[in-house]
Amino acid sequence: MISFPKEGIGTSVEAIALLKGAKNPALGKKLIDWSTSQEMQNLYAKYKINFVPAHPEVKTEAGLAEILKGAKIFPIDEAWAGQNRKKVVDRWINEVLP
Repeated sequence: MISFPKEGIGTSVEAIALLKGAKNPALGKKLIDWSTSQEMQNLYAKYKINFVPAHPEVKTEAGLAEILKGAKIFPIDEAWAGQNRKKVVDRWINEVLP
């Protein structure tokens, strides 16, 4: 069973990229091709991984809408997160991990 904090949970877009100068760009491209493929993204629904697929031919897992129905979801402010990264990571280490 999945549960979400009553305060809400942030959401953002996942990304993948091939960096210029990578030591093995052929393998990097192979990973990108696989991770963005219909075959791979169909695994989200099959294994009930609660991601919304990016591939246009992939159907969202049927139960995902029900799981998300009661969740308070808000976008993450990437600029703020980047500017406050150290503060957020330190708080996580000191308050959540112990």
